[in-house]
Amino acid sequence: MGAYYAGTHDGLPIIGVYDEYPNCYFVYAYGDNEAVYSMVLAKCLRDWIALPLYVLPEPKSLVKQSNL
Repeated sequence: MGAYYAGTHDGLPIIGVYDEYPNCYFVYAYGDNEAVYSMVLAKCLRDWIALPLYVLPEPKSLVKQSNL
């Protein structure tokens, strides 16, 4: 019985888009922490997709302008 142990060269997970698959997002978590990375990256991806839907206008300055 055997198994493959996959990983990236720097040990970091991969998250992003691929131009040939529009409207698709990819999360690849490898190695010892794949379960942790998968959950964290799923939340990051959720925020990345939903952020444009919830962008708030810039707040007005709280500092009063002096009339000099």
